[in-house]
Amino acid sequence: MAFPKNFLWGGDISAAQIEGAWDEDGKSPTEADYLLGADKSSFRMAYYQMPDGTEGKVPVMSGMLPKGAKYILKDGVFYPNHKATDFYHHYKEDIALLGEMGFRALNLSISWARIYPYGVEKGVNQKGVEFYRDVLNVDIVWLGWLSSVVGLTSSVGAFILTKLSARHVNLRLLLGALMAVGIGSMVYVGTDMLGVAIIGQAINGLAWGFLEPLQMILIQERADIKYLGRITGFVRFGLMSAGVLPLLAAPFLAEALGVQTVLFGASTIIALVGTLFFVTQGRRQRR
Repeated sequence: MAFPKNFLWGGDISAAQIEGAWDEDGKSPTEADYLLGADKSSFRMAYYQMPDGTEGKVPVMSGMLPKGAKYILKDGVFYPNHKATDFYHHYKEDIALLGEMGFRALNLSISWARIYPYGVEKGVNQKGVEFYRDVLNVDIVWLGWLSSVVGLTSSVGAFILTKLSARHVNLRLLLGALMAVGIGSMVYVGTDMLGVAIIGQAINGLAWGFLEPLQMILIQERADIKYLGRITGFVRFGLMSAGVLPLLAAPFLAEALGVQTVLFGASTIIALVGTLFFVTQGRRQRR
């Protein structure tokens, strides 16, 4: 049994759970904004205040709020929904990540407190309308095509490699491919323009088309056969470590600097390292 060709892999998000920006650009608070944190053994509670000033806590959406009481926010208390995953400020990067995962559809909810913060009678909040308009303009289908660009251009890169003469298949070409990976990634993560992002992904894919097969060619040609397995294993360990170890620091860096800044910074480091060794290797070859 197989999925039909037109099957859409997608994701689902809730405005209250991901947007954050609970009181920005005209949005009014919702019941979810009064929720305290909890764990699997407890309910999420909310503080309330009676007309006479007495306070208490009840499970939110339980129907147990005393008559005449209203929800209140207290200083020094953590309210998870106030920031959530900060989709409000990072929706472009978030949707781009879905596109990279191959998702072709996105189901989302709208916070009506952002559209009609004080009810229909008091009119529309234009900034809320503009936010959802901009979210819907980030076309996840096109972002899915960005992933296809990488696959296509990596195939082109691998094909070009098969046509190169043996004297051009060397360490300097490998370093040039690494440099191109960094440059392509910088172009891709450093823009919100679709055309520019496609160019970045095309450079990235082309470079990867060279990088992986070229690495194996050089190992097999230059390594002693009895050490071939060890060298291949060591290279694989290095590649896996390079992909995993930065993830340990990524959450802290993203929190401090922002996701876009961290991604662009990592791409810049790759480009600079590749450029440095590319130039150094070129000088050695000319000696």
